[in-house]
Amino acid sequence: MIRSASAFRALAVTAVVVLAGSTLARAAETTVTTTVETKTETKFMPTIYFGPGFGWGHTDDDDSFAWSIWSAMRLSEYGAIQIEYFDAGGNGIEGGYFGLMPILPVAHGLTVFGQVGLAVADAGDDVAGGGGLMYVLPIEWFEKNHVDVTARLDYKYLNLDDGVHMLTFGFMMGLHK
Repeated sequence: MIRSASAFRALAVTAVVVLAGSTLARAAETTVTTTVETKTETKFMPTIYFGPGFGWGHTDDDDSFAWSIWSAMRLSEYGAIQIEYFDAGGNGIEGGYFGLMPILPVAHGLTVFGQVGLAVADAGDDVAGGGGLMYVLPIEWFEKNHVDVTARLDYKYLNLDDGVHMLTFGFMMGLHK
Protein backbone atom coordinates (compact mmCIF):
# COMPACT_ATOMS: atom_id res chain seq x y z
CA MET A 1 0.00 0.00 0.00
CA ILE A 2 2.83 2.34 0.77
CA ARG A 3 4.20 1.71 -2.65
CA SER A 4 0.88 2.50 -4.30
CA ALA A 5 0.54 5.72 -2.30
CA SER A 6 4.04 6.78 -3.37
CA ALA A 7 3.25 5.87 -6.96
CA PHE A 8 0.01 7.85 -6.75
CA ARG A 9 1.86 10.90 -5.38
CA ALA A 10 4.48 10.61 -8.09
CA LEU A 11 1.73 10.36 -10.70
CA ALA A 12 -0.08 13.39 -9.23
CA VAL A 13 3.11 15.47 -9.08
CA THR A 14 3.99 14.48 -12.63
CA ALA A 15 0.49 15.43 -13.83
CA VAL A 16 0.73 18.83 -12.12
CA VAL A 17 4.16 19.48 -13.64
CA VAL A 18 2.98 18.42 -17.12
CA LEU A 19 -0.15 20.61 -16.88
CA ALA A 20 1.84 23.57 -15.59
CA GLY A 21 4.44 23.10 -18.32
CA SER A 22 1.85 22.92 -21.07
CA THR A 23 0.10 26.02 -19.70
CA LEU A 24 3.38 27.94 -19.68
CA ALA A 25 4.18 26.70 -23.17
CA ARG A 26 0.80 27.94 -24.43
CA ALA A 27 1.37 31.29 -22.74
CA ALA A 28 4.77 31.53 -24.41
CA GLU A 29 3.21 30.74 -27.80
CA THR A 30 0.54 33.45 -27.45
CA THR A 31 1.27 36.34 -29.76
CA VAL A 32 0.57 39.85 -28.65
CA THR A 33 -0.63 42.25 -31.33
CA THR A 34 -0.12 45.95 -30.81
CA THR A 35 -1.53 48.66 -32.99
CA VAL A 36 0.59 51.67 -33.73
CA GLU A 37 -1.27 54.79 -34.77
CA THR A 38 0.49 56.71 -37.50
CA LYS A 39 -0.06 60.41 -37.79
CA THR A 40 0.72 62.15 -41.03
CA GLU A 41 1.71 65.77 -40.76
CA THR A 42 1.80 67.98 -43.78
CA LYS A 43 5.01 69.87 -44.12
CA PHE A 44 4.66 73.64 -44.63
CA MET A 45 5.37 74.84 -48.16
CA PRO A 46 5.93 78.52 -49.07
CA THR A 47 2.91 79.52 -51.17
CA ILE A 48 1.82 82.36 -53.45
CA TYR A 49 -1.92 83.11 -53.23
CA PHE A 50 -4.19 85.20 -55.43
CA GLY A 51 -7.94 85.61 -55.79
CA PRO A 52 -11.02 87.85 -55.55
CA GLY A 53 -13.23 88.84 -52.63
CA PHE A 54 -16.70 90.37 -52.66
CA GLY A 55 -18.76 91.92 -49.88
CA TRP A 56 -19.72 95.09 -48.08
CA GLY A 57 -18.06 98.47 -47.80
CA HIS A 58 -19.05 101.17 -45.29
CA THR A 59 -18.14 104.81 -44.84
CA ASP A 60 -19.99 107.52 -42.93
CA ASP A 61 -21.73 108.48 -46.18
CA ASP A 62 -22.44 105.15 -47.81
CA ASP A 63 -23.04 101.40 -47.44
CA SER A 64 -22.47 99.55 -50.67
CA PHE A 65 -20.98 96.62 -52.57
CA ALA A 66 -17.21 96.30 -52.19
CA TRP A 67 -14.62 94.04 -53.76
CA SER A 68 -10.93 93.20 -53.53
CA ILE A 69 -8.28 91.33 -55.42
CA TRP A 70 -5.88 89.69 -52.99
CA SER A 71 -2.36 88.44 -53.47
CA ALA A 72 -0.18 87.14 -50.68
CA MET A 73 3.21 85.53 -50.46
CA ARG A 74 3.27 83.18 -47.47
CA LEU A 75 6.93 82.70 -46.68
CA SER A 76 6.47 80.99 -43.32
CA GLU A 77 3.74 79.05 -41.55
CA TYR A 78 3.16 82.11 -39.34
CA GLY A 79 3.25 85.04 -41.74
CA ALA A 80 2.81 86.48 -45.20
CA ILE A 81 3.32 89.67 -47.19
CA GLN A 82 0.12 90.94 -48.79
CA ILE A 83 -0.74 93.24 -51.71
CA GLU A 84 -4.38 94.03 -52.41
CA TYR A 85 -6.42 96.16 -54.77
CA PHE A 86 -9.68 97.31 -53.16
CA ASP A 87 -12.82 99.17 -54.19
CA ALA A 88 -14.79 100.13 -51.08
CA GLY A 89 -18.03 100.65 -53.00
CA GLY A 90 -20.08 103.50 -54.42
CA ASN A 91 -18.25 106.07 -52.29
CA GLY A 92 -15.42 106.16 -54.84
CA ILE A 93 -12.70 104.96 -52.48
CA GLU A 94 -10.40 102.59 -54.28
CA GLY A 95 -6.71 101.93 -54.08
CA GLY A 96 -3.99 99.59 -52.96
CA TYR A 97 -3.06 97.98 -49.67
CA PHE A 98 0.44 96.79 -48.79
CA GLY A 99 1.04 95.01 -45.52
CA LEU A 100 2.10 92.22 -43.25
CA MET A 101 -0.15 89.31 -42.40
CA PRO A 102 0.60 87.42 -39.16
CA ILE A 103 -1.00 83.95 -39.35
CA LEU A 104 -1.96 81.53 -36.58
CA PRO A 105 -2.77 77.94 -37.63
CA VAL A 106 -5.76 76.77 -35.54
CA ALA A 107 -6.63 73.33 -36.94
CA HIS A 108 -5.80 71.34 -40.06
CA GLY A 109 -6.45 73.79 -42.90
CA LEU A 110 -7.95 76.56 -40.72
CA THR A 111 -5.99 79.70 -39.88
CA VAL A 112 -6.71 83.02 -38.21
CA PHE A 113 -4.83 86.02 -39.55
CA GLY A 114 -4.27 89.68 -38.78
CA GLN A 115 -3.35 92.51 -41.11
CA VAL A 116 -1.41 95.71 -40.64
CA GLY A 117 -0.14 97.92 -43.43
CA LEU A 118 -0.50 100.98 -45.62
CA ALA A 119 -3.54 101.92 -47.71
CA VAL A 120 -2.83 104.12 -50.72
CA ALA A 121 -5.83 105.75 -52.46
CA ASP A 122 -7.09 108.99 -54.00
CA ALA A 123 -8.64 109.77 -50.59
CA GLY A 124 -5.16 109.78 -49.05
CA ASP A 125 -2.51 107.45 -47.72
CA ASP A 126 -2.85 106.07 -44.22
CA VAL A 127 -2.66 103.04 -41.99
CA ALA A 128 -4.93 100.03 -42.41
CA GLY A 129 -5.55 96.93 -40.33
CA GLY A 130 -7.87 94.02 -39.96
CA GLY A 131 -8.09 90.27 -39.75
CA GLY A 132 -10.02 87.20 -40.75
CA LEU A 133 -10.13 83.47 -41.35
CA MET A 134 -8.72 81.26 -44.09
CA TYR A 135 -9.62 77.61 -44.71
CA VAL A 136 -7.83 75.37 -47.20
CA LEU A 137 -10.50 73.21 -48.84
CA PRO A 138 -9.49 69.51 -48.75
CA ILE A 139 -9.82 68.72 -52.47
CA GLU A 140 -7.56 65.77 -53.29
CA TRP A 141 -6.97 66.58 -56.98
CA PHE A 142 -5.70 70.08 -56.16
CA GLU A 143 -3.49 68.77 -53.34
CA LYS A 144 -1.85 66.24 -55.69
CA ASN A 145 -1.11 69.07 -58.13
CA HIS A 146 0.40 71.44 -55.52
CA VAL A 147 -2.52 73.89 -55.47
CA ASP A 148 -4.44 75.11 -52.41
CA VAL A 149 -8.01 76.31 -52.86
CA THR A 150 -8.57 78.60 -49.89
CA ALA A 151 -11.80 80.22 -48.70
CA ARG A 152 -11.16 83.59 -47.06
CA LEU A 153 -13.27 85.86 -44.84
CA ASP A 154 -11.61 89.26 -44.50
CA TYR A 155 -12.35 92.37 -42.42
CA LYS A 156 -10.29 95.48 -43.04
CA TYR A 157 -10.38 99.01 -41.60
CA LEU A 158 -8.82 101.64 -43.85
CA ASN A 159 -8.12 104.95 -42.13
CA LEU A 160 -9.10 106.93 -45.23
CA ASP A 161 -11.78 109.62 -45.63
CA ASP A 162 -13.07 109.39 -42.02
CA GLY A 163 -12.71 105.60 -41.98
CA VAL A 164 -13.70 102.80 -44.33
CA HIS A 165 -14.82 99.35 -43.19
CA MET A 166 -14.74 96.42 -45.61
CA LEU A 167 -16.04 92.89 -45.04
CA THR A 168 -15.36 90.55 -47.95
CA PHE A 169 -15.54 86.83 -48.68
CA GLY A 170 -13.79 85.05 -51.51
CA PHE A 171 -11.48 82.32 -52.70
CA MET A 172 -7.76 82.28 -53.32
CA MET A 173 -5.67 79.84 -55.29
CA GLY A 174 -2.34 79.02 -53.69
CA LEU A 175 0.56 77.70 -55.75
CA HIS A 176 3.48 75.92 -54.12
CA LYS A 177 6.22 73.46 -54.99
